[in-house]
Amino acid sequence: ERANAATFAHCYQAGDEAQNYVATLEVSASDGEVYVFTLGETNVPPLERVEETSSLIVTTNSDVVDAFDGEISLREAIFYAEADATLGNTITFAPSLKGQTITLTERQLEIKQGLKIDASSLYNASTQTPGITVDANGLSRVFYLNAGINEKPIELIGLRITGGRTEEDGGGVYVNSGTTTITNCAINDNEAYSGGGVYGRQENALTFTNCVINGNEATKSGGGVWGL
Repeated sequence: ERANAATFAHCYQAGDEAQNYVATLEVSASDGEVYVFTLGETNVPPLERVEETSSLIVTTNSDVVDAFDGEISLREAIFYAEADATLGNTITFAPSLKGQTITLTERQLEIKQGLKIDASSLYNASTQTPGITVDANGLSRVFYLNAGINEKPIELIGLRITGGRTEEDGGGVYVNSGTTTITNCAINDNEAYSGGGVYGRQENALTFTNCVINGNEATKSGGGVWGL
């Protein structure tokens, strides 16, 4: 009989171990019968997952930690910088992230050593507005900073920091210790007990340059900035 249609199908499932691969040919004949032929079966090794190369260039606005997705999130870049000194201490952003928002997933971003997060390349100098936003979405504070020193301070450059909310201090940024400089940033719409925008435990070690701090709220003191 002459075949009216033929369909090739296969089934393969990748996993931690080799899987069976089965190929079939399904033929519909003119008499209405369907004939199925098994063409072959073989054992196929699992697909290999390739770990991404550590980098301090943020390439995605997703707040994910996945060493195999080939993309670098801000959270991952902070981890890589603190884990491998050979990478340097300056985190930058891919041009494709200009105008994007990094929405945090329930956890603040913690920096535990001297580190620069530099979004200068995305900054709009003509309007003096940051080119990328870090938004805690009301689920946590945005940044917790600790242990910058004079020779190697923590620096935040060209960021909009927003959506931080905590019943403790420092909704947008909490500076626990060390030297911190914040430049060309907008810090707004954050909430905390004290220091809705920024809370600094060492006022002489906290420096702002060309920043806009507005629309923040505090239950006790310092809606914008509070320093001890």
